[in-house]
Amino acid sequence: MGWAGPTATHTDTRRMNTDAAILTLAQWFSPSYPLGSFAYSHGLETAIVAGQIDNAMALQEWVSDVLMHGTGRNDCILLRAAFACQTQAGVAQVDAHARAFSCSAERLSETLVQGGAFAVSYTHLTLPTIYSV
Repeated sequence: MGWAGPTATHTDTRRMNTDAAILTLAQWFSPSYPLGSFAYSHGLETAIVAGQIDNAMALQEWVSDVLMHGTGRNDCILLRAAFACQTQAGVAQVDAHARAFSCSAERLSETLVQGGAFAVSYTHLTLPTIYSV
């Protein structure tokens, strides 16, 4: 196999969108977020490969289904319940319910590690006060 020699390089002059909200959203949807070791995506990659999600509208419907009917709905309910608590005891009760709903010890362990990593990654944000368990 021979060497072809140098080739012309085109430099793209378009600017990359660095809007903080868009970058944050991209990070949240990254399969490496927040740890890199978990990529629980509810089968999104499989749906894309199968051609079931091939445009923005299909993706929006898929995300909507997860939030309205899947574990995203459960997460929203539990998060809302935790934020509504006025005491540490109330948060502990929500936490106990959330742990009880885990389908297996492995899933619970993954959830605890992933949630802890999420909390660490966002300690720099100003968030509403929530009591720790």
